[in-house]
Amino acid sequence: MKTMLKSFAQKSFTLAVAAISVLSLSGVATASWSPERPTFTTQEPAPYVTFNSITDNQSYGDERRFFDAKDARNTSRGGFSEQVRITEQNQEFILRMYVHNNAASNLNTVPNGNGGFVGVAENTRVRIHLPTATDAALRANAYISASNAMPREVADTVDFVGADGKNFQLEYVQGSAKAYTNAVPAGYALSNDIVTTGAPFGHTGPNGTVPGCFEFDGFVEVRVRAKLPQYTIQKEVRMAGTGPGNWAESVEAKPGDRLEWQIHFKNNGETTLSDVLIADQIPAGLNVVPGSVKLVNGSTGVAGYTYPASAIQRDGREVHANIGTYNPGIDGKLLFTTEVVAADQLECGVNEIVNRGFATPKGFAAVSDTASLTVENGVCAEAKPTTPTPTVLPNTGPGAVFGIASATTVAGTMIHRYVSVRRYGKSL
Repeated sequence: MKTMLKSFAQKSFTLAVAAISVLSLSGVATASWSPERPTFTTQEPAPYVTFNSITDNQSYGDERRFFDAKDARNTSRGGFSEQVRITEQNQEFILRMYVHNNAASNLNTVPNGNGGFVGVAENTRVRIHLPTATDAALRANAYISASNAMPREVADTVDFVGADGKNFQLEYVQGSAKAYTNAVPAGYALSNDIVTTGAPFGHTGPNGTVPGCFEFDGFVEVRVRAKLPQYTIQKEVRMAGTGPGNWAESVEAKPGDRLEWQIHFKNNGETTLSDVLIADQIPAGLNVVPGSVKLVNGSTGVAGYTYPASAIQRDGREVHANIGTYNPGIDGKLLFTTEVVAADQLECGVNEIVNRGFATPKGFAAVSDTASLTVENGVCAEAKPTTPTPTVLPNTGPGAVFGIASATTVAGTMIHRYVSVRRYGKSL
């Protein structure tokens, strides 16, 4: 069998533990490629049409891992990996699929009785599914299929991770899909349907026909662009008096402790955002310290601006403040202090208190984030005596069933979270 298409470098398999840890929050790790299928070698190719099932490809490695990506600014032949990081707005990536019909070359001329040949793939299509969610970790899926292949379709994944936990979206760059084969080394255009229903792929053009063997393999490339949300909010907490810095997403506290909260708003987009309103729901177990609500941004300086008493609303159950106008790239921080209530106002044992803040620019939807604290209350009211259960229960007639209903109020629009996750063993 001949050497595969020479213009691409060998695939990298370096493990990136940090990126995997982000994705593994969503579930148990599984293999990226699918389905399980018989495998072959360069010396013992397949006796039928099957895609990307050779495990010792000298230039590519295990073909089941056929989908990878790299930053589009990397113009070298290599640099592709199975996990990439989003670091900035409008960052572009090249997504690449390796396509190889593993049928032995001598089957390309053997009639199959249906007007075709045993080793030639028919109606071959390539497809890439891009997630539509906004999240800090997203997974793209690639598929190769043919009407006479076994299995009919094979798949693999690429993972995208936002640097520093930043949320992002992915969008396809229209008209960017191209295929490269030994017959058309300069490449030919593929339909934009590649990111919806799939696009035809072939050795000599988008005709769906792919003979078996390395000389008929090829690559598919598309470009995607990362879009950071136009504005973001980050909620953090620390014990009062422990600054500067030392902010965290969660802390441990005791009854009577004071905590400082910070809501960091930033305009990441290209449009000026005016009248940005910050609202913070103060959960049970906390009381806002009067006079503690303060804004720090480029206009106020480090000393900040302290809001009047009207910033604390709903009988102390909400902090509400207009933090002004923010040009692209500008940020601001709203800070306030709360005090944990006395032990006799808390549940006995461990109390988990979650505090959610919202940011709503004028004319735009709200975004939110949370920070939390854990309060262990060891001071509990004396347990009331209970009546021992009799050996023989009295007959009191039919019992009553009581339903307990609870309601939750959401003060803002939450960003939909979806991570297309099937596997966690990819590499950076």
